Amino acid sequence: LFDLFLTTPDAILFGEDVADFSGKMKLDIEEQKKLKGKGGVFLVSQGLQRAFGTDRVFNTPLDEAGILSLGMGNCYQGRIALPEIQFLDYMSPAYQQLKDRICTVHQRSKGQEPGNVVIRCSYGGYKQGAGSFWHSEANLGTFMNIPALHVVIPSNAEDAVGLFRTAVASNDPVLFLEAVALYNRREWDGVNIERPYPQLDYMIPFGQAKVYNEANRDLAIISYGITLPMCLRAAQLLEEKGIHARVIDLRTLKPLDEEAIRKSAMDCARVLIVSEDRFPGGVGPTISATITSSDAFGYLDAPIGMITALDARVAYGPDGDRACLPQMEQIVAEAQKTMAY
Repeated sequence: LFDLFLTTPDAILFGEDVADFSGKMKLDIEEQKKLKGKGGVFLVSQGLQRAFGTDRVFNTPLDEAGILSLGMGNCYQGRIALPEIQFLDYMSPAYQQLKDRICTVHQRSKGQEPGNVVIRCSYGGYKQGAGSFWHSEANLGTFMNIPALHVVIPSNAEDAVGLFRTAVASNDPVLFLEAVALYNRREWDGVNIERPYPQLDYMIPFGQAKVYNEANRDLAIISYGITLPMCLRAAQLLEEKGIHARVIDLRTLKPLDEEAIRKSAMDCARVLIVSEDRFPGGVGPTISATITSSDAFGYLDAPIGMITALDARVAYGPDGDRACLPQMEQIVAEAQKTMAY
């Protein structure tokens, strides 16, 4: 964000609590010096308003439909609009603005109007029960179904930087999803997820998955976002049991890297899909259909394994997370089941 704001004066960021200060405090520079400032509920934009001013970084009312409408209006005026929806759960009030306004502008204008609104949004569970009903949503299949919308979901900070730069440069609407449980994490159950900050020209094309352990051919585990580190840990545990699994990090759900998905199915002949979304209308069945509707289907030696969230809202407490969301033990068990078929 700082790199972008330094590069162009046209970038603006706004949303609920994204600024360091609001109200009278945003004008009281001397009083501000005594305080850290907020900068987002997860402190992602902390310091941005101090550095670039209240006209470029500011808070909005609790009005998600208004936030996205403001994003579209600023986009029409030539700015790089970066609205933030605090949690994916609260995208619902803004759904019509996203689906019927922002994501149709190219088609309605025959490509004459820009649509480069990059919507940053936290998502997902695994918050030791703190998220529950209203702060744990991961129903990404809903947004894959919207024409013209890119759905981007990094699993580590380096990918987040490369994908964010591509999002800003894409001239298209982008839903940029940040896993809450990965904020400020350097490892996940022993798997190192800390990454170096990339060079300024580092960008990751949309629709380009990252493949870990590509030489492995026993099993392909396909995932994204928060469940990706779990899959990497599961692959380590499976290795100890003599099962050599490759792991595919999709990085973007729309566009999907269909070639990487099909190739892994053909190489490994056994596939396990791990998704924090629920099964009905979810990400997992879409990935599965990419395989079963292609020539890759004929290479399979077992039914496609799939682990998804329970068809329920995430329940309260750590037990609620464990009951409702994919767990590493499930990944290992399902992998062994797929291998035994």
